[in-house]
Amino acid sequence: MQTNFLRSTSGLCALALALGALAATSAMAQTYSQFYVFSDTGDLPFTPAYPTNMIEGWDGQLYSTAFEYPNGDAAGAIYALSTAGAETAIYDVPTGGGQGSICDSGVIQGTDGNLYGVCVQGGTGTACSNNCGTVYRFSGGMADILHNFQGGTDGAWPDGPMIQASDGNFYGITEYGGSSACAEGCGTIFKITSAGAYSIFHTFKNTASDGYGPQPGLVQGKDGALYGAAYLTATGGAIFRITLAGKISYIHTFTATVDNSCPNGGLTLGSNGDLYGTTPGSCAGDAFEYGTVYELTDTGTFTPLHAFSGPAGDGDNPIGGMIQATDGNFYGLTMGTNPAGDGGAGSLYQMTPAGAVTLLHTFNYETDFSNPLALVQHTDGTIYGVAANNNCPSGECGLGGVFTLGISAKAFVKLQSTSGAPGAEINIIGQNLNQATAVDFNGTAAAFTVSSPTQIVATVPAAAATGFVTVKLKKQTLKSSVKFTVK
Repeated sequence: MQTNFLRSTSGLCALALALGALAATSAMAQTYSQFYVFSDTGDLPFTPAYPTNMIEGWDGQLYSTAFEYPNGDAAGAIYALSTAGAETAIYDVPTGGGQGSICDSGVIQGTDGNLYGVCVQGGTGTACSNNCGTVYRFSGGMADILHNFQGGTDGAWPDGPMIQASDGNFYGITEYGGSSACAEGCGTIFKITSAGAYSIFHTFKNTASDGYGPQPGLVQGKDGALYGAAYLTATGGAIFRITLAGKISYIHTFTATVDNSCPNGGLTLGSNGDLYGTTPGSCAGDAFEYGTVYELTDTGTFTPLHAFSGPAGDGDNPIGGMIQATDGNFYGLTMGTNPAGDGGAGSLYQMTPAGAVTLLHTFNYETDFSNPLALVQHTDGTIYGVAANNNCPSGECGLGGVFTLGISAKAFVKLQSTSGAPGAEINIIGQNLNQATAVDFNGTAAAFTVSSPTQIVATVPAAAATGFVTVKLKKQTLKSSVKFTVK
């Protein structure tokens, strides 16, 4: 199956084989280890759930959400995890549903430093079973509800982390609500400001030209538009493009017998400006039953990159939301591998930009984490991942944990905003930034202020050109993981 899939890419098979030795050599340098095991004691949250994310905050800690809290006295929780392995409960959502429930879809940090997230259910919207969900902002130890979904045309049951686009607004999806062309609504894209000004950005219509049931994981492309995945009655699924002015178009429709029919969502923007995504292979008639990885340009040029070979091979049912690390390779997760059990414990893989996949780690229900959920590369170069289950025989199966993958990558800096006009202030996070002596945008010196050892605020210089940002420390120079686009 994999060979036939690669033949359909007009020569990618030969390229993938030529890169095979390189991928295998690179994989030898990868080091997996369990980093932190969640516990249901000590007043700390546990059991992360899909879909979620993990982010590196301004303070260098990892942030995410978990589904449970000791004694069942919360409807979800935000936690922080230091790179020394110390977990802190940041916020536990009160039970009762007033502030929301099932608040486990991850968080993002806004350019104002606050954390933002959604609760799938709860709130004041009574039109839905268990209520319709909320958007919240966490700041100064308190959570403020920015919006209570009401169902109907307002949308219902937001899912997955939101994104903050270059216009400063937050965007997310509801899988239900909106148009009545679907039994519970066809879903929406919503827009909300940091102050809570809310509006429906797009209502899906379930027509021949518009989809339904958008999937979690919007991404902003190099052209400034938002991209995501939705179901489409005619073919099974499609990738849409929606401008910040609200104009939607579909740039690729999937076909089960050609490239599988149901995209996962969770697109990744590559360093070359193309989009990368996965299909699970679990929809009716899918030609590649174990799932695929594909590349898609913003104009709709589609390239299939890899077909997974199954539980006994390099994995089954890839999860949306790969990351591209600073070594240029993509890293991703699948839900199914050997040993068998409830669909498989999952796997961790590396993929070159050309589509050559190397299996790096097979998870194990009995001795390891299982059901991996999300990855992030920390600015110290290490990749961190979160999993839903851990070491089932220990009696704590289901609590989950965090693992690491060392890829021998150098430390770098992250840009919280990847585009801006001269004069804009840009948050930069990294390590040892209190030692900074200079910051430049593609070689042009920039004024900056050191906020902490892990954060700098730099001003885009008047003569800046699009390119990488570098931060010079006393003993080393750190380069940004992506280019900064000067508007």
